[in-house]
Amino acid sequence: MQNIKSVEKLRIFKSVLRLITCSFHSGRFSGCEGEMKMNDIKFRAWFEVIIDGTWKMADVRDIIWNRGMIVIDVFDDNKLFYQPLDFKLMQFSGFHDSKRTKKYPKGQEIFDGDIVFWGKGDNAPAERVFKADGAFWVTCEDGDRILLAEVLKGIKVIGNIYENPELI
Repeated sequence: MQNIKSVEKLRIFKSVLRLITCSFHSGRFSGCEGEMKMNDIKFRAWFEVIIDGTWKMADVRDIIWNRGMIVIDVFDDNKLFYQPLDFKLMQFSGFHDSKRTKKYPKGQEIFDGDIVFWGKGDNAPAERVFKADGAFWVTCEDGDRILLAEVLKGIKVIGNIYENPELI
């Protein structure tokens, strides 16, 4: 019976995330390319490797509720499996940056916690992407915020707040 409850909680969680995220990505902002599909909702995690105490970034494969605790399963670039105890989750915004490379032909995915340059030239200060009020935002120099969807043209991911805190 416990597994059914966990599976049901995950189904409900994914449904809620879809409602929140799809309401933002429904095409009503410039730069949106229509509604997100369920498989577009993904997370990455900044987590502590228990064996040696180092921290690393990896894509999250599963999010599981277990007796009131959140458990995640991640695989790193070497396909090693982890189930970390200490982690920070970052949600994919549904958008890609404007850099096109061999590694990122559609542009690099933009996550909550990424650090970006946007639309002000190469001398612009680095800004942080964050999620609040059911939407993804970018900080501004004056301390205000602007919707990520409104600044997609020319945006470039240059790091994230965990691996590159010195950029902020």
